[in-house]
Amino acid sequence: MRCLSASLGIVVVALTVAACSGSTEQTPGGAGGSSAAGGGAGSGGTGGTGGAGGTGGGAATGGSAGLGGGGAGGSADAGPCPAQEPWFQACQSPGQMCSYTLCGKDSTCTCQGGNWNCTQVDCADIPPPMGCPPDVPTGWCQQPNLQCWYGDDPRPWCRQTATCLQGQWSVTAAKCVGPTSNCPADPKNPPDGVCGNTDPMFCTYGPGYGCDCEWNGGVPPPDGGPNLQWTCFEPPGNGCPDVAPNVGQSCNVPAGKQCIYGPTCSSYFIECEKGVWVLKGQSACA
Repeated sequence: MRCLSASLGIVVVALTVAACSGSTEQTPGGAGGSSAAGGGAGSGGTGGTGGAGGTGGGAATGGSAGLGGGGAGGSADAGPCPAQEPWFQACQSPGQMCSYTLCGKDSTCTCQGGNWNCTQVDCADIPPPMGCPPDVPTGWCQQPNLQCWYGDDPRPWCRQTATCLQGQWSVTAAKCVGPTSNCPADPKNPPDGVCGNTDPMFCTYGPGYGCDCEWNGGVPPPDGGPNLQWTCFEPPGNGCPDVAPNVGQSCNVPAGKQCIYGPTCSSYFIECEKGVWVLKGQSACA
């Protein structure tokens, strides 16, 4: 049918136009026909194509990923975590967090205001050990200021020590030089009692017996050098061990018994308290 048939009449014209449209547009024209029925909806469909542009909004999500990348960069600038819990210590990377294990529990330290702020771990449900560990300890501890001695040097001040500080064992190595052979023959009667820099600093004569070349106080000699003398010591007796026991180890003497070890100006007072040897004091010469 040709479009020239429009001259046949108004009704025929309308039918002819409809048929003409269908013939011209083919399949897409069919969709267009629907649009003619609701042209507004057809425009909405075009708007839907704009919605595909909304997928560009997904690119904005990519922007969010950019924020995540910035966070990782901040973490990379932080320094390494301290080896032990840094209680009350200064820090330089605000927001840095470090994790630790204390008495089998997790603890976290955060860098805030220029100082480390650590979470308090409750170790109360873990029974404290009786006295000190048999061997030099490492890692965490529970009894604040507990001091332990290790070794068998006859000079108590020369032994290795471990002290419980801020939940961690702090170990100090022994620093004394061992006894030598250049010593007085009789510790109870040393030659004229005077010793000097060329003499050995310490001599031992069996369990609990020894002599120490030390300053015993008094007026320094005219040459300004130290006033050194041999000072000897022996086992304390009275049921005490011949050699000073290690502080923190178990004791089997009557409770409250005090034993004194070492020369006059550096004696150690050790007492058996609740089944454990405890350091009660130390003498010094002025």
